[in-house]
Amino acid sequence: MKAKILPLILAGLLSACGSGEKDNGMSHRRRIHESEGRMLLAEARRALARGQFAEARGAIRTLRDSFPLALSARAEGILLDDSISLAEARRQLGAVPPDSSDRLHELAMKVKFYTRKLEYDKKAGIGRKKP
Repeated sequence: MKAKILPLILAGLLSACGSGEKDNGMSHRRRIHESEGRMLLAEARRALARGQFAEARGAIRTLRDSFPLALSARAEGILLDDSISLAEARRQLGAVPPDSSDRLHELAMKVKFYTRKLEYDKKAGIGRKKP
């Protein structure tokens, strides 16, 4: 009887010890980086909503430079950066005079590119949170 219970107790103790260091396979340091990264993504989204593209890109740049272990947040940042570029191109497209056909064409192609890129990245699962 003791021989059957002892391995179960040992397995329980080992799993309890390991769960204090890792959460969903992430180290404590990575969890901190992900948390900080999510805050920067939220800041970037708010800036994008206000049309402050440079500020939004700055938050993403800070995420990339300061939190290298925030892998999920960085993947979301790729999509967000493309969304910023798309919104910026759309704004520029609306401000171009109709008689500037070359500039209109260039910006229309830019909008088309970022729209397709976002669709592709979403289908490919880029930026999707891992279970």
